[in-house]
Amino acid sequence: MHGLYPALKKAVKRILEDYGKDNINLNFLMSDGNMHYAFSHYDGKPMYMLGRTKGYGGAVLLSTQKVTDENWQKIGTDRLLAINRGEVLVRSDPI
Repeated sequence: MHGLYPALKKAVKRILEDYGKDNINLNFLMSDGNMHYAFSHYDGKPMYMLGRTKGYGGAVLLSTQKVTDENWQKIGTDRLLAINRGEVLVRSDPI
């Protein structure tokens, strides 16, 4: 994976090292206009993901709350996702 993903992964790792994993809560969604990135390191507010089929436009919904009764999946603690056009391209090992 190229683009922002390696830099984001490195930056998140550095933040967690500098502040200490037990001393920081961090969830984020970020986009460069094409790719979308999601990261979760906050047990009190985990991030959830819901995939939509092509009939819905092929999307991935992300939220800190399950906003429907559908099968939302946790993205996993300390994992960085790279998403493009409704497809998860990369789900990192825990950082």
